Amino acid sequence: MKLTRLSTRNATCALTCWLTLAASAGCASSLKSQPPPSAQEPAPTTSPGSRPRAVDGDPLDDLQAKLSRPGPEGQVDREAAVARLLELPRADAHRLLQQRLRDQDDPDAVRVTVLVGLQSHLLGSPTKQFGGADAELRRQMLAGYLGACAPLWANAPDVDLAVASPVRAAARRALRRVPARELAAAASTLLSSGEADDRAFTLRCLADMQQTLLAPTIAAQLEAPEAVVRAAAQKALDLLVYPDQTIRTKAEFDAWAAEYGGRSYVDLAQRSARLGPRAFQELRDQMQRMRVDAAQEFVAVHVSRRADIDWEAVQARTTSGGPAVLDACLVALQKALARSPGRSPRASRGSPGRPPAPPEAFGGARALPAASRTLSRWPPGAFRGLSGAFPGLSQGFPGVKRSISK
Repeated sequence: MKLTRLSTRNATCALTCWLTLAASAGCASSLKSQPPPSAQEPAPTTSPGSRPRAVDGDPLDDLQAKLSRPGPEGQVDREAAVARLLELPRADAHRLLQQRLRDQDDPDAVRVTVLVGLQSHLLGSPTKQFGGADAELRRQMLAGYLGACAPLWANAPDVDLAVASPVRAAARRALRRVPARELAAAASTLLSSGEADDRAFTLRCLADMQQTLLAPTIAAQLEAPEAVVRAAAQKALDLLVYPDQTIRTKAEFDAWAAEYGGRSYVDLAQRSARLGPRAFQELRDQMQRMRVDAAQEFVAVHVSRRADIDWEAVQARTTSGGPAVLDACLVALQKALARSPGRSPRASRGSPGRPPAPPEAFGGARALPAASRTLSRWPPGAFRGLSGAFPGLSQGFPGVKRSISK
């Protein structure tokens, strides 16, 4: 019994060894039957799912050709080329797009396509924008796009409508996607050199970004040697931060920033909008006072009998209009009549103990007949010049028309 078990175990071990040797021999024969590695097909140079890439050519050539395809039928290729170029961490790839932004001849609206693509691209994660370019290359790219867009603001009005310039509107939307500090750094690069006109365009562009963090960058150009740059900086600050008075020097900006520098663009715009009617009312009151003063001076000159009157100066200050001006003229006439030696005896005597009529007696509809009788006592022709400045005077006082006609 024991011998039978031993023989059975030995037979099983021998069978296992034989099968192992047979399998090894089969593997060796299969390896010998395969062709050498040199005879196999070359491995693909791109990963699965990626765009096929030419081995010898530059991919920018193909993308540039797609970007240049004309007509509506090339719109899809142009959009795809823009998206692909924005994803490349290569300065020359982005220079292709920036050059397109500078083209004035743009029948296929490639500039709008580029700017719309840039706006969409900047919505992504900053680490993935521009193919993950490093900080210095990213700064150069942003400065390039800002410099290419700035000339669009060459003749921009203070209040810009998108329908008036769709390219500038698209540029505004795209540049507002850039973080304010990065945009300020890109602007500083452009403002440190270049032609005066180009720097002025950059300043005007920054004024539309609605970012008060750009105000110090603009204020640094308030003391630029070129007058056109200084004027552009003043205008840009007016449009961006809404100061009460135009900021003309760096010291004035520092004083403004100490009080309002921490406010947002929305807060500054709201303050300006709410204080606007008050400023307009003050200006209107000031203009009214100027008209009254000028009218009084005009009447006083006409009733005085002097030969050394500077009529050109009087003509330069002559204004008219409104009830307040008419009342001022009548007050001046009343004072002149009170001093005139040609008053009638009845007017000069007056009533015992009764003071002269107050100035208000000549204002208002109820005083018109009395004023008409008073003015009619003046010598013939005394109101020729006065009627020229105030055409309605003779119509309001019927008794005066006779004196003017003489």
